[in-house]
Amino acid sequence: MLRNQERHPRRVTGFLLVVAARARRCRQALSPAMILAGLTRRKAGGNGARYNMQGSTLAPDRAATAHQTAEFTMKLVSPSALVLRASLVTAFMALSGPVHAVDRTAPAPASAENSSQRVIFTACHDNIGCEPWITDGTRAGTGLLRRLGRGERDSRPGAYTDLGDGRVAFNANPPFAASSFPRAPYITDGTRPGTELVWRMPSRHNSPGLFTATGDGRYVFRTSFYRNRWMQAVWVSDGTRDGTILLRSFDAPTSAHYPGSFTQLRSGVVLFVVNDGRRGREIWGTDGTRAGTRPVINLTGDSNNSSPNRLTRIAEGLVVFVADDGVHGEQLWATDGTRQGTTMLTQHDAEASDLRPAHITALGDGQAMFTTGDGELWITDGTAAGTRIFTDPEHRRRPRNPAGFTPIGDGRVLFSAELPSGEIRLWVTDGTAEGTQVVRRVEAHYRAEHMRALGDGRVVFWQYHESHQHYALWVSDGTREGTRRVRRFPELSWIHDDLRASMTSLGNGLALFPYDNGRMGWEPWVTDGTGPGTRVLRNISRTGHSMPSDVGFQFTPFRMVQPD
Repeated sequence: MLRNQERHPRRVTGFLLVVAARARRCRQALSPAMILAGLTRRKAGGNGARYNMQGSTLAPDRAATAHQTAEFTMKLVSPSALVLRASLVTAFMALSGPVHAVDRTAPAPASAENSSQRVIFTACHDNIGCEPWITDGTRAGTGLLRRLGRGERDSRPGAYTDLGDGRVAFNANPPFAASSFPRAPYITDGTRPGTELVWRMPSRHNSPGLFTATGDGRYVFRTSFYRNRWMQAVWVSDGTRDGTILLRSFDAPTSAHYPGSFTQLRSGVVLFVVNDGRRGREIWGTDGTRAGTRPVINLTGDSNNSSPNRLTRIAEGLVVFVADDGVHGEQLWATDGTRQGTTMLTQHDAEASDLRPAHITALGDGQAMFTTGDGELWITDGTAAGTRIFTDPEHRRRPRNPAGFTPIGDGRVLFSAELPSGEIRLWVTDGTAEGTQVVRRVEAHYRAEHMRALGDGRVVFWQYHESHQHYALWVSDGTREGTRRVRRFPELSWIHDDLRASMTSLGNGLALFPYDNGRMGWEPWVTDGTGPGTRVLRNISRTGHSMPSDVGFQFTPFRMVQPD
């Protein structure tokens, strides 16, 4: 929200009129140009959020504001106005209050090595409210992307989605809306001119979200609307108004009918799950046309739900998912987007009934690892023959209840799992039973949480320490020697799981996360996997939290397309 100093320009205007009258009584003339110049400086210094939208960085502190004020008063032409000058300085200082800088333009790259890797996020500044910001992981490369709000209304953007072509889709409160609804779709290429409203959608449509790239310069998304009854709509867009097309609407009496689980199958085709009221909740596909938006297969054969979930693309044109056809319980399936190409992968015998696969993680080589309800580790290449239990044949150091699979490069995957004794260890695997081994013991009874690959062969993760009852940040390269604690965070506890889960890698050896050290409020922090390199990225709000819980903690990395 905007602060009280936004009303200061009106107070300053009235004050200057009084000053002008007193000057006339003293037979001293104040030039209108001087008054206008001083008022402009005052607006830029104390209320840049409203009046200096195209300017550069504003005055960073009261001293800078005092300097501007003194510069203005020194232009008063009469020596007899010394007392008046002093009163002006004092009055302006009293009215100014703390003034905090906000950069109005997207920052230039800080270095060549990370010149294209960026993260977009929402931050709340004292003067302009909550707007989209952008960073390259350095303080100098962190700034406001563009202010989308107007007056006292901020945009509070969210649902950022990397489209994979140098653009990010998101939604925000448009300046023309009278309330938080309806929200509108926006697009950005990481620059101020390239951040714009896609379309002022029909008033009944609201909450565009679940943006998913099609891989050919377009993306699909979902909206909700009310037309005598609640409905959901699936759209396709190329980022322009004319290129935004309604594909299909669905009745949505309950959330179980909503379209969801949007997943790119191959370039130009996206799969999703929806209940159309006749077939139950099943897999659909779209090629971005109305005629090409249709069901793929009805696994139950009737109106019951097979409820496909955990859709994961493991190769171009191949997606694995979990579903229950009403006969075999929850099993792992694969589809190429056709009825004939949809097969069950895991039901080999009666003992495999209701396998309940979970934690499906694509390894990037056409395979995926997953766990089952009985705590076993499995691997699949998307075929029934290539889907198998992954275990030590001698069952000596067999990982149980694994989770947190994180590819770290060179075909290796880091994860957390139990020993047969029940103690928890950090593990690494190269995809073979022989190459699966314990890295080290970090904490016997608590798992490594929210692992994030830094893109340089290392992984950072959160670890709860029972003896100290707080969390610490750790880093690992998959070896015992390369696994160590980075820094303790005593202010973090188990109630802050959403904050820890929002830790995001830039892919260039850096990761971002929100943290409140007890002095600055919740602000963005950055780590390079070392203690000295773990620090606040930028203190955006000087009076509170720049990342309050009601805004959310979403960092979205993307690769900017640099101009030729």
